[in-house]
Amino acid sequence: MRQSQKPVGVSKPPDVAAGIQFAQKQNIRLVVKNTGHDYLGKSTGKGALGLWTHNLRSSQVIKQYKSAYYNGPALKVEAGVLGIEAQQAAHAAGLRVVGGSCPSVGITGGYTQAGGHSVLSSEYGLGADQVLEWEVVTANGDRIIAIPSNNADMYWGLSGGGPGTFGVVISMTVRAYQDGAKAIAAWQTQLPALVDGGATAIYIMTPESFSIEPLRAPWKSEAEVDALLQPFTKKLTELNIRYSRNLSSEATFLDHYDRYFGPLPYGGYPTAQLLGGRLVPRSVVEQNNDGLTAVVRDITENSSFYVAATALSVNNRPNRTQPISSNSVLPAWRDALLTVLVPSPWNFTQPRSVEEQAENQLTNSLIPKLTAVTPNSGTYMNEADFHLVSWKQDFYGVNYDKLRSIKAKYDPGSLFYTVTAVGSDAWNVADDGRMCRAQ
Repeated sequence: MRQSQKPVGVSKPPDVAAGIQFAQKQNIRLVVKNTGHDYLGKSTGKGALGLWTHNLRSSQVIKQYKSAYYNGPALKVEAGVLGIEAQQAAHAAGLRVVGGSCPSVGITGGYTQAGGHSVLSSEYGLGADQVLEWEVVTANGDRIIAIPSNNADMYWGLSGGGPGTFGVVISMTVRAYQDGAKAIAAWQTQLPALVDGGATAIYIMTPESFSIEPLRAPWKSEAEVDALLQPFTKKLTELNIRYSRNLSSEATFLDHYDRYFGPLPYGGYPTAQLLGGRLVPRSVVEQNNDGLTAVVRDITENSSFYVAATALSVNNRPNRTQPISSNSVLPAWRDALLTVLVPSPWNFTQPRSVEEQAENQLTNSLIPKLTAVTPNSGTYMNEADFHLVSWKQDFYGVNYDKLRSIKAKYDPGSLFYTVTAVGSDAWNVADDGRMCRAQ
């Protein structure tokens, strides 16, 4: 018999410890759920005891966080704080923080713990690069604070090593920043200069259109953005390609966020999608742009999928904000110029067999083509094909073995399980949700 998840509403750390103890004593599957935004199903489990952390909603602005590794403004957020709520709390204090494009995603959970890219990433780095400290409850019920200088292995593992794996995060504290007013192949050749200039861009390709919506450049004036775009617009003119553009500037990041990612607090991003993804190294765009463009055209012209890409740079270059400390972010991020999505809206009116055909095409044809043109790269685990077989290499790379040892230290019984998580192959999961130890 299939059983639904049994939720536990977490309102304080002892609730987590009690839930962990109960699950272990009763031998019940345990899952951790924040907002539940997840394409791989990491926050669900049939018949599981679910620790729902979305009631932990407090936030605190720290005007001057002081430590050996950072001194400056910070924001402490509990596990249930949504992205829009974090931005609003920061905005009220004249600050901005790194968060996702979907305002209803809780930033403390899988977003930051999996790396977390942002429209601010070319300027400030990934979400995991911002973390000053984690408050976490471990598998034995202990509440610990993980910082770069204390419980450093837990800090490293949580900062990019994936959610629901090492413990239950109660809160995190992140760096904050002062806010204030401060065609395809041709476009891609300009991306290195754009992201090196601090810009981040999202663009979408279909068989009928190519749109950049939008390009963001924090702290840049309209004239400076014009200068960044000039080589690209000049090339469009040379190719006799007509285009339209609209430059705008807002006084604060929250104003910008509302304009392009609203209506707040819900946002406008579709979630009922079948998708896969791939990180595209800068070297591929610089040395094999024709090959990449050919794959993009093949996908958009010969399938029901389209291509959406975010251009960014999080490669720790000297003139960019550096990560707080070493972390477990997939190393391929540091070489990436693009994170590419291959989505298709889910059609609930079609027979399941039709959607299965689309799944098979994505897994066995489209993603392999992207992988072939991006050898030795990887995939952002929050935006991946849920059938991906090579997830250990693609999500974690060379970090996997170290992450596995941290998992063994803090969760020797493999209590915390999610699909494609570090150590998840310790379990076999039946169709009805029951889990058995792998032999």
